[in-house]
Amino acid sequence: MKKKYLVISIILASYFIIHFSAAAQFNLGGFNSSGPSSLADEMSVDLIPTYPKPNSQVFVNLRMYTEDLNSAMIRWLVDGKVVKEGRGLISFNFAVGGAGSKTELKINITLQSGISFSKSITLRPAGLDLIWQSDSYVPPFYKGKALFPQQGDVVILAIPQFNSGISQIDLSRLVYKWTVNDEVLESQSGYGRSAIFTSGPILGTSMEVEVLVTDPTTNLVAENFMTIDPVNPIVAFYENSPLYGIIFEKVINSGFNLQGEEVNILAVPFFMNVRDSVFYSWSMNGQEAPSISGLSVIFRKPEGVSGSTFLSLKAENQKRILQFTESGFNINYKNE
Repeated sequence: MKKKYLVISIILASYFIIHFSAAAQFNLGGFNSSGPSSLADEMSVDLIPTYPKPNSQVFVNLRMYTEDLNSAMIRWLVDGKVVKEGRGLISFNFAVGGAGSKTELKINITLQSGISFSKSITLRPAGLDLIWQSDSYVPPFYKGKALFPQQGDVVILAIPQFNSGISQIDLSRLVYKWTVNDEVLESQSGYGRSAIFTSGPILGTSMEVEVLVTDPTTNLVAENFMTIDPVNPIVAFYENSPLYGIIFEKVINSGFNLQGEEVNILAVPFFMNVRDSVFYSWSMNGQEAPSISGLSVIFRKPEGVSGSTFLSLKAENQKRILQFTESGFNINYKNE
């Protein structure tokens, strides 16, 4: 019997040693606790956003299921100064500084039973911008952005502003985790992967992009989100003048008054992947005009009559079925 008691005693002693060691160590996600470690562990601190941007507001909410925080005295300290205190103050908001700055948030809790504990958070905001570029077509000297078409291709670039507080951080050592429409792009994530190339969903829906950037050395973290909404391609018509060239500053989709005997019309498909196989089909007054091909057409005024002709073009990407458009305009003419 003595041997059995000895074995049981050793097992119980080992359990308490292991349990005490695990409970005495707490350092998770930048949180530090003092006082009864089990109570500090049981209290959750929710930050919104999880990774604050520079010079932004942070909202904090406390949750605890084993104790009543609504009756507890709660003191909030920012960089060592008491900013707010009172009973049941489980929510708090404060501002963080610029990129690379450090903000210390400490929460002192005194339960109604008199037991006290605290938790600390160190926040070091980092900036992160996202920009994107589509390879859809726009004409030369177009001052606008080439928009993202249905099922189009796009390059997305992350530009972090990481600062250690002393010097700028080497951006090549940062780790990027890219997520598009809730799918992690494992092959395009990793060290130095600051840009990705991806295509729009086959159903033509919006593209939800998220990137998480971490510095393994300083533990700085930044996160940003972006929604890229696809657009439908459009066809714009311009006069190709023998004297002035293509008059891009004046779209004639609303109608064109023919002054001479003929006019050269150029059709330009905006926001379409024209490097794919694109099928163009012209029509005149609703009837297909198989004799017209390409993006340029010469229209000659009929002899002896006045009136108008409706000229239209349908453009269809043979590779991306959602990239199609049709547009037209009236050519008005007079014969004296």
